[in-house]
Amino acid sequence: EGKGEDLQFELFADASEINIDIFDEKGNFIKTIGSKLLEAGKHNIPWDGKDFNGKNVQDGTYKMDISALNEAGGPVEARSLNSGTVKGVNYEEENSYLLLNDKKIRLSDVIEVTQK
Repeated sequence: EGKGEDLQFELFADASEINIDIFDEKGNFIKTIGSKLLEAGKHNIPWDGKDFNGKNVQDGTYKMDISALNEAGGPVEARSLNSGTVKGVNYEEENSYLLLNDKKIRLSDVIEVTQK
């Protein structure tokens, strides 16, 4: 319970402001984590596993929405990333999923799979 992890994402241009909204699997808002002045590229921002009241959240699946702005206040394209050990592939409810650590990732959302 309340186990933190790094939120991984990629920015396609330099950003002066980044906000990551975290939601539980039912769509309930959990917390916003912000950062400033990040260059284009891949980044990790730690999340302590707590909600906006500082309480530990339950173990489970969480979603993040990323919004980023450039210095002029215009939007910067960003996408979330996941990394880990592939445990298998699953098909359910007409969707295929990659089992990554303890997460299910839709195969349609997979960008790259590499072997270490």
